[in-house]
Amino acid sequence: MTTLTFALELRRSRMLVFWLSVIVFAYGAIIAAMYPILVENAEAFEEYMAIFPEEFLAAFGMTGSLADPGVFFTTYIGSMLWPVVAAIAAIILATRPVAADVDRGWSEVALGTPLTRVRSLAAAIASQAILLGVLALATVVGVLVVGALVDAGFDTGRFLAGTAVMWLFGCAVAGVASLLGAVTLSRAVAGGAVAGILIVMY
Repeated sequence: MTTLTFALELRRSRMLVFWLSVIVFAYGAIIAAMYPILVENAEAFEEYMAIFPEEFLAAFGMTGSLADPGVFFTTYIGSMLWPVVAAIAAIILATRPVAADVDRGWSEVALGTPLTRVRSLAAAIASQAILLGVLALATVVGVLVVGALVDAGFDTGRFLAGTAVMWLFGCAVAGVASLLGAVTLSRAVAGGAVAGILIVMY
């Protein structure tokens, strides 16, 4: 029964994760294709960035030259893209198994089976972890694939290591959303609270 619930959660999320994966892959690919341009015009970009306050640049991870692969990845992926995508995916996925299903009356179907609430929620959380991992990997793969085509010279190992950090961030957001969804039984309240926390953190 737990396996069936896990499979159902994956199936319910397949279109959301598919289209988000397409978006993050395409974004990563486009950004990677632009990297050689950043390298060639590094001095001009640094002069442009000098007009911004240091605090603003630090907030987006732009504490060095964008020609540096690490700064490039942190800025365009880690600071600009992933927090938004992770928040969208985590809030939608994590608030659905309890809060959203209670609103829709679907939770009664699951609770009418021999499956315990703990196992049902555990199956949902496991599916969220896998799906967030797929999104994080799709983001980095888009950068690496196009980066290889344009001879960007990205360090594959370090970029893939960044996937783990991105995945952990997404899981942290999903964890808070799951907790608030279970406590409030309201998808709107849980999602709004998590979004507010992220905005304040940002």
